[in-house]
Amino acid sequence: RFNFTRLLRILRSLRLLRLLKMETVLQDQLKRVNSLVLLNAVHLAQLLFLLLMLNHTLACFWFWIGQSADGGWFSRVGESDLDPIQGYVMALHWSITNFHGSMEVYPG
Repeated sequence: RFNFTRLLRILRSLRLLRLLKMETVLQDQLKRVNSLVLLNAVHLAQLLFLLLMLNHTLACFWFWIGQSADGGWFSRVGESDLDPIQGYVMALHWSITNFHGSMEVYPG
């Protein structure tokens, strides 16, 4: 069965292919730069962006698990009607601390 909203989702996901073009454009522009400090700063910014996107993805996944499961971490926190922003911030905190490995985070 054909669904128009499904087609829109597929077309929207195809927009992600523009990121491949953006990478080649960025590489072409970086070839013009003669400053090693600037190249290192751009590389560091790329790594930080990748780290943030990875943690965001893990936080969204963890937020979804806590909200969708009956015995998920939302119910363990004691607030099943938790504000989505607070829940996302808690999930992001969990993601960052577990990704970094600097401290243990327990629910509740």
